[in-house]
Amino acid sequence: MEKYQALVDKVGQVTGIDLKMEEGGICAVKLDDIIINMHFIQEEDQCYFFSALFQIPGNASEKAVLFETLLKKNCFYRDTMGGILGIDTELDKVTYAAKFNIAGISGNDFAARIESFINAAEYFVETLNRSDIAHPPQSDSETRGRKEITPGEFQSMIKI
Repeated sequence: MEKYQALVDKVGQVTGIDLKMEEGGICAVKLDDIIINMHFIQEEDQCYFFSALFQIPGNASEKAVLFETLLKKNCFYRDTMGGILGIDTELDKVTYAAKFNIAGISGNDFAARIESFINAAEYFVETLNRSDIAHPPQSDSETRGRKEITPGEFQSMIKI
């Protein structure tokens, strides 16, 4: 765990925050109003980042729009920069998580990974809280021409 603590120390130098890993390779830091939980897995030479971004709305139609948006953003990791968006049902929050190999990574590269994660998390907080997600369409005329697809139509779209 010494090499992981050295990475955490470098982040502490860059941010001016005194960071210490807890037992088991766990460390958390709050930057730009985002809390990043880091978990170092020595056997895998991996670091996992996790952040709870914001509360899941209580309204069923708002949840449906949010969950659809999460699925779209997760598709092929295109919009998640290699991470994954999800929901934590215990916290009732939208989450963002990512992992990466840290074998041979420098302190500066590790700090850059944290910065990229923070930037992505802030992007998700901003875009997932947009008005069209917070206030989904109330009628068919507001769905911008989308229509329900029947199972038969869906099957005909699949090409094997």
